[in-house]
Amino acid sequence: MNFLVIGGAGFIGAYVTRTLLAQGHKVVVYDMSLAENTLGKVLSAEELEKITMVSGDVTDLAGLIRAIRENDIDSLVHLAYWQIPASNNNPHKAIEINALGFNNTLEAMASLNLKRLVWTSSNAVFGSPKYQPVTPLPNDAIQKPNLVYGALKSLNEFMAEHYYTHRGVDSIGVRLCLVYGYGRMRGASTFASDMIVNAALGEPCVIDNGDSEVDWYYVEDAAQLIAHALTAPTPPRRIYNANSDVQTVRHAAGMLAEMIPDTKLDVKEGALDANWDLDSSLMEEELGFKPKYSLDEGLKDFVYQVREKAGLEVIPGTESIRHYEN
Repeated sequence: MNFLVIGGAGFIGAYVTRTLLAQGHKVVVYDMSLAENTLGKVLSAEELEKITMVSGDVTDLAGLIRAIRENDIDSLVHLAYWQIPASNNNPHKAIEINALGFNNTLEAMASLNLKRLVWTSSNAVFGSPKYQPVTPLPNDAIQKPNLVYGALKSLNEFMAEHYYTHRGVDSIGVRLCLVYGYGRMRGASTFASDMIVNAALGEPCVIDNGDSEVDWYYVEDAAQLIAHALTAPTPPRRIYNANSDVQTVRHAAGMLAEMIPDTKLDVKEGALDANWDLDSSLMEEELGFKPKYSLDEGLKDFVYQVREKAGLEVIPGTESIRHYEN
């Protein structure tokens, strides 16, 4: 099949692109930032030669449709979003990219009668845990976002349902929480990847909000989830909670300290005002996907990659862990 990955040069997009290539699909990356992004860090030179890269803006509907037609695309992956800090600082631009941009993708799906759209929503739609007393949070919990980013994701969920009901757009959205792994460069969750990279390189790092109990979703699992959703039978829902391994930031730092001699991590008190523990049982039942990486395995694989790419000696106990053939 032929897939267009919108935002495919970014963190999750690069891993999705690599996964789809390994499965034998044609992949076109549609992104404004093709240079100096994660794609070149994750894909080999041979893999990069196999993909088509299109410099494009998700707010340009005509340009998006042209890229789809010229490359005979069957289905779309939408990952082009302004992250939490940027969205809060510039709501007007965030609305253009995160709301209008996503709506352009839905419009392209409807106009060209494409097969499937898979996109990422977020735990940010639920807002603060003080408004949500139940854990893990069910798939249909009340949404009360406390960030611009979360409010726009909530709007995206509504619009995906609208386009499915009124125009037959087959889409699947997945609510990811903290996605970590090699190559992350931006976003509110970057602190976790920065902590692991610094620990792997033996460099000091100060980590705020150490008491936050977050869901650690390894990027290899996230990429496999999205690839799985692209070809799965149409499920009864348009949106699903995703959940992997819920642990505090302090616990993860402690695991790194046990794994790496002379770790220089300074974990501060505090907690992020967000819901991280989501009930993903409906995803497992209806979409048929369950992540395979525990936090321990994700950390070991991540540390191994950091040191290998830096040309440093492998730390005993860390290793390359591959749960998927493709």
